[in-house]
Amino acid sequence: MGLVDSLRRAEEQGRAATRRGWERAREGWEDAERAIRRKMRIHPPRRAQEDVAPVGPVVSEETQQESRREPANENVEPIVSVHGRDISRERKAA
Repeated sequence: MGLVDSLRRAEEQGRAATRRGWERAREGWEDAERAIRRKMRIHPPRRAQEDVAPVGPVVSEETQQESRREPANENVEPIVSVHGRDISRERKAA
């Protein structure tokens, strides 16, 4: 039965090699995912604690003045749509 044993042993070696290959591929994929996640992380800029401004949005004075201004065209009507289709003025009045 030397032939049967050698075939069985070859089959087992093939399975083991396949498992090792899958394991290496999985580890490589996990390493790649980890590296991508690390690059995608958003980190605050590194500053000394005393230089850090209070938490909140930074708004310049120019932006504040623009937000206080009245809209340029007050006759603008909102666009009304139902199920993704705009409704005409005639239909709104009815």
